[in-house]
Amino acid sequence: LNAAPDVAQHVVLEIEHRAIANLNDAGIQGLAHLGRSGASLGLGGAAATGIEFAALLNLGFRTIEFAAGPVASIPAWLNAARIASSQGMEVLVGGVERPEQVETIRRWAHFASGPHFAPPRLVRSDLGAEPLRARAA
Repeated sequence: LNAAPDVAQHVVLEIEHRAIANLNDAGIQGLAHLGRSGASLGLGGAAATGIEFAALLNLGFRTIEFAAGPVASIPAWLNAARIASSQGMEVLVGGVERPEQVETIRRWAHFASGPHFAPPRLVRSDLGAEPLRARAA
């Protein structure tokens, strides 16, 4: 990144909340370097408690992602999302399946995804790379 600083602005790295606790000092310093270099850092699989928002912001985290399942029913999740939003982080919610989840989520999340918006579908064979048989001919 030092040799090509313009590349960092195109780097997006998501790290799971539970994985941060396993990082050693060098790992934390590496995240901080990526954040200072302009990479976008995101916290995935965020738990409702144990989030140190100031530390995340200092490292360069700009997004936080929660799972939709418990969000609407657990006040701690709503509180964590509100705090993240008030600190300037973009709040994402994944796995949205039902309309009632959307009603709760829309009040504090910036982005959401899941089967409610676009159910999984089969990938057509004509989308993507040329089939192996055609390349071998």
